[in-house]
Amino acid sequence: MAPTNAALLGTAPDISRQELLARRGDPDLLIVDVLPGESFLDAHLPGAVSLPVADIPAQARTVLGEPPGGARDIVLYCASPT
Repeated sequence: MAPTNAALLGTAPDISRQELLARRGDPDLLIVDVLPGESFLDAHLPGAVSLPVADIPAQARTVLGEPPGGARDIVLYCASPT
């Protein structure tokens, strides 16, 4: 069986494309592209930050930071944004 990153990401609910589009511009939502950096440079959702899945353990706190004023929702995506 191939190794997965499920343990790194935990269990989280899915968000629909419609909900994501409806929440664009929401300061309490952070969109994270977990594809390799080259893919992020080729195309990504507007406002998304790059955090390749392999870098999550070492870079998550640096890239994601602490939310101002409390918790926020974080959406991870790993497919082409188009």
